[in-house]
Order: sequence, then C-alpha cells, then structure tokens
Amino acid sequence: MEHINYLAVLVSAVAYTAIGAFWLSPAAFGKQWAKMMKFTKKDMKPPKYAYLILLATNLVVFWVLAFLISFLGATTWIGGASVAFICWLGFIAPMGVSGMLWEKKSFDLILIQNSYCVVSFMLLGGMLAVWK
Repeated sequence: MEHINYLAVLVSAVAYTAIGAFWLSPAAFGKQWAKMMKFTKKDMKPPKYAYLILLATNLVVFWVLAFLISFLGATTWIGGASVAFICWLGFIAPMGVSGMLWEKKSFDLILIQNSYCVVSFMLLGGMLAVWK
C-alpha cells in the first residue's frame, strides 16, 4: 500500500467540512444557495448526527485522494492539487451536470456546489501531497 499520512487525511476531512460550513454560510453563498434549494430556516437545521456522518464520509474521500496522490507519485503542492482537480473533473463535476439534467437544479446552484468542491479539493490535495 502507498504511504498515507493519516493525520493529514483527518485534517483534510475536518477542513473540508469547515470550508463547506463557511461556503454555505450567510457570509459566503449560503443565502443564495438556500434560496435556490428552496430551504426554509427549519430546513437549515442539520439532522442530529449530520456532522459526524459527514466527517466519516469525508474521511473516506480524503483517504482515497491521499492514496491516489501517493500512488501517482505527486510530491509537490501543484502535483497534489492537479490530482485533486482531475478527480473533481472526472467524478464530481459530471455529477453536477447530472443534477442539472435529472434533478432540475439550476446552473448557478451547481456552480456554488461545484466551486466549493474544486477549491477545497485542490487546496487539500496540495496539502496531502506535501505533508509527509
């Protein structure tokens, strides 16, 4: 198995969650996002274990990303960010298109959601590559 820094994976998962909380907060894109999602204030209250479940799924995502970065031999910030961008482009961005087509989500909504993913992935992918 390739070398994976599990502390870096944990930090990435927590950071991804924190970046997402900011990205979808009223200080960033939260008002527009909630309006496009047709959420009420009641809808904005997360379920009881939402952040714990989110952290667990993010641990899987960033373990896989760390594995790919190591497997592909990316050792620089640019290298890690590039691997993360390719993963976003190949796996996450197409899901946004699917959301537009089948779930009738607007382009602006997909843009808010996907921009959070690509920015976070590239920042954290770079970190995973250099934090040994």
